[in-house]
Amino acid sequence: MSVSKRKPAKPIHYPPSAPAPRKKHLYAVSGKWASGSPENWGTIAKHYDIGDVWDLILYNFQCRNPEEVNWCMHEFLKCTKSNDGKNFSFSPSDAKPEIYIPPIGFSALSADDVLARELAIKVLSMPEVKKFSFHTPVAKVSSKLYTDVLNHIKSQTIICAGTSTGLPTGVLGQWVGVENVLVVREPAKRSSLKDMVIVHEATHAGLDVQKQSMITLEGEVCGYIAEMCFSILVKKIPMPFNPFAPALRLNPIRQWAAKIAQDVLQHAAKKSSPFIVGYTDSKLNFLEAFIRGDPKHGPEADKDHAADGV
Repeated sequence: MSVSKRKPAKPIHYPPSAPAPRKKHLYAVSGKWASGSPENWGTIAKHYDIGDVWDLILYNFQCRNPEEVNWCMHEFLKCTKSNDGKNFSFSPSDAKPEIYIPPIGFSALSADDVLARELAIKVLSMPEVKKFSFHTPVAKVSSKLYTDVLNHIKSQTIICAGTSTGLPTGVLGQWVGVENVLVVREPAKRSSLKDMVIVHEATHAGLDVQKQSMITLEGEVCGYIAEMCFSILVKKIPMPFNPFAPALRLNPIRQWAAKIAQDVLQHAAKKSSPFIVGYTDSKLNFLEAFIRGDPKHGPEADKDHAADGV
């Protein structure tokens, strides 16, 4: 088995300079371990009292996708050896056996990032995300999709960012596929709508994790159907109901997504198989039309949906 690596989507500035490193750590000198015994990210982090090994990795490489970390280790440290056949390992034979140690107190994640991660884990651990399953003509959404995302968040190979930086006004969350980041606006202020948005964005993340190829329009279809399934279940809304009722104050996209979500959930109540959303379903046609006509989604509709895995 060969080591899998890929160049990070965003430029990596190496060696790291902000904040300035406290020192450069040579793990091997003249073809021998500098400490006399094998080293890895974990042993070096422990030696410098760095509580989270990802703080050390992120400080050096600004990424945490395993394939991207492998690319950085090969590119910057000239690592060529692997102990497990999947990831590069440190070796005395590395041409540049040096990494940089962050200043004392450095944390790769802010307090809001930690809150965003905690909130995402809470939402994706709710039983409601396991109670719906559907297939569109190009995508498959199931409980496993959300379990995959949850596991990546727990292992921190998906980063949760608690910030509004870069988010359009009023947007509560976003999946940034090229960076494998799930952004949540003001994670300390939880709401039912924010929970729905997390499910929506986690749907995008899951399609990416599972490398399901499609255009953005089709990804948004999945996201909106999923969030409405989740909302109906959490709010215990009796079915059938009229999503066009003015009192519900749903926009047209969520109205049509709710129509399909009812079909999904009514099917799930009787059968274990996924509900099939076909092109012959006029509800799907209306949902796609309103997504295309939306000022935010329309310009992105025909672009590729992130599907490179995590």
